[in-house]
Amino acid sequence: MKKKLTYLMICCLFLGVLFSGNVFAEDLAVEQTKNVKYATHVQNEGWQDWKYDGVMSGTSGRGLRLEGIRIETVNNADLGIEYSTHVQNYGWQGFKANGIMSGTSGEGLRLEAIRIRLTGTDAANYDVWYHVHAQNVGWMGWTKNGADSGTAGYGYRLEGIEIKILPKGSDAPGTTENAYLSYGFIVEQTGFQTYEDYDGTISSMLFCSFVNNTSSPVKITDISFSLKDADDIVLGTSSEVFIDYAPEVIMPGQRGFAVDSAYKNYYKIASLDEPKSINVRINTREAQAKDMIGILNASNASIALGKDDYATRVVCLVENPTNRIAYYNTVVAGLYDSNNQLIGCLYDLSDSTIIGPYETAKYSLDGWMAHSSLFQNAVKAEAAGKVNFYEDETLNIDTE
Repeated sequence: MKKKLTYLMICCLFLGVLFSGNVFAEDLAVEQTKNVKYATHVQNEGWQDWKYDGVMSGTSGRGLRLEGIRIETVNNADLGIEYSTHVQNYGWQGFKANGIMSGTSGEGLRLEAIRIRLTGTDAANYDVWYHVHAQNVGWMGWTKNGADSGTAGYGYRLEGIEIKILPKGSDAPGTTENAYLSYGFIVEQTGFQTYEDYDGTISSMLFCSFVNNTSSPVKITDISFSLKDADDIVLGTSSEVFIDYAPEVIMPGQRGFAVDSAYKNYYKIASLDEPKSINVRINTREAQAKDMIGILNASNASIALGKDDYATRVVCLVENPTNRIAYYNTVVAGLYDSNNQLIGCLYDLSDSTIIGPYETAKYSLDGWMAHSSLFQNAVKAEAAGKVNFYEDETLNIDTE
């Protein structure tokens, strides 16, 4: 009996060694077929196991933030990888490389965006593609080779990420739309998007706004672009079209604006050349007819004044996510001067063609001051999450 027991124990031990060896061999074989591996540090859970080639790292549907990430290339000594993350309270960190953590540990801070790029002598032969799962957005579009992925200015956490390394010129693994959302609006770096869906026509431009997505201050006078028609003929440049810029310097993450000096002209625009690191947005007269948009750098907010019928209604909204309550304090505190600044700018430049002679009297500086309390109450209510003044069609604020 003892001999049988001893024999069984030896067999079990042998099978255990054989099985573990096979598992190790299988794991090694799997890694040898992969190109990139990555691991994320997840809220309440810590570091997850390595994931490979497009498999999600992180979580989905659980509301847990990513706090750190490590990335390495696999099976190519001539190919390296480096990555930078945008961290809550810190902003963009410097690039880390080859498995060194980017982000924070033990501070409870969320990742909000990421940039990934390849290095090494073989980098020219490959593209690194990546996309993220962001709070309140879900899976965002794929982007590649150092471009931003995630959000800026919203305070949204990253919850998951997928990364792939593909041969240079390969098709994107999925949609590339909305790979990166900058506070307030979406602008693709290959072109631009107006307040309304762009249909190829920009007429009577009123405002052009800029968002500094770099990590350094940018002089607004250094931002230049040209307006071209379908035949690639330059119809005007920024220095010719715009006369009034503010502020003088745009800090990282902040916005500035320019006022159109030729709003009576009509342009047929096919493309907008722009600095790739600066988001540019054109506000058209058609968009203005729906919502008077003014970019107020003092409060770093877009304020919409009026909707559909300016003579009988004033609907006010500060375009800020509701989870950024702290930013509303700044907006409300400087509201009195800000709305006067906006209305004065529109009034002085409009020549009564934007809102008409009757409305001009009501929307002049003196006329607007009497209604500024309505505006402030609307903003405060919006900030408290009590009502969405922009969407509620039942609201009719009497301006008489």
